[in-house]
Amino acid sequence: MTVIAVPREYTLHSSQVLKKNEISNVEDEKECCPKTLEQLVQEKKSAVTQMNPTYWMKEGGFDSSTNRWVLEDNSEIPINVVGDVSVHTKIGHGSQRPITALYGSYETKLEIGEFGFVPDPLFTIATICRYTSIENQGRILQGAVDWWHGHAEPAKGSSQPRIGHVYYDGENTDFSTNPIHPSVNMTTDWVIVVGRNGTPENNDVLYNSVVNGVPCGTNNYSEKPYILYVNDGLSGTSVSDFAISEIIMFDSHLSDVKMKRLSDYLQTKLGKINSKGEYYNDVYLPISDI
Repeated sequence: MTVIAVPREYTLHSSQVLKKNEISNVEDEKECCPKTLEQLVQEKKSAVTQMNPTYWMKEGGFDSSTNRWVLEDNSEIPINVVGDVSVHTKIGHGSQRPITALYGSYETKLEIGEFGFVPDPLFTIATICRYTSIENQGRILQGAVDWWHGHAEPAKGSSQPRIGHVYYDGENTDFSTNPIHPSVNMTTDWVIVVGRNGTPENNDVLYNSVVNGVPCGTNNYSEKPYILYVNDGLSGTSVSDFAISEIIMFDSHLSDVKMKRLSDYLQTKLGKINSKGEYYNDVYLPISDI
């Protein structure tokens, strides 16, 4: 399909050609009425909705009266809670917007599920999580097998926790790289990690929209966990003070483009800016075209 060149942020199909005066009007409107951050968030959320996530644990979805997490489609999944949890909405720690999340301490144990298995073991998972202290920085999301996503205790010989890394029963992240990307100024900042198993390719992991997935190890085809654990599971001794805002899971591999789109949506939720000093404000081709 041919895409014609028009001003940035207004990439169109050939059936949607703007006349010269229409382009001018669009530019005038763009200058006088820029999109607000909330409009961008909703626009990008709509694009993610079109991807049909299998499970979308929405921000602010935890119900403490029932210990269930409401999904975007208004269904629910059970959360087995041991210890104290709370829900807070805060600005800061790398976010320019108020972010609602479930908070717990290193003494809190969670079992999040049940997600179930599918015949095809491939999956993609995206998360917004963070450490809430510098004292307890182990794993946050992990499985009953040797599986973890996003955060983990320091590697042997290191004093820094592994942030933005994943281990899907076989390494999907190159542990020889710096475990803290320069864009993360503090270990308690919100971290966005999008990972997929089993390709393996260099771009299997996006960490704050930066590729951080050098293939290594031998068993990247591990199935997605039946239950996600926090401060429990196979390595229940690797504990954290934590906050979890959003988890999005797919029973399939997303394409590189869709992974980036998913990561950019979560970046926009935090009010993040790109390398040009702008909000993540790209207009995408329709889902059917990628």
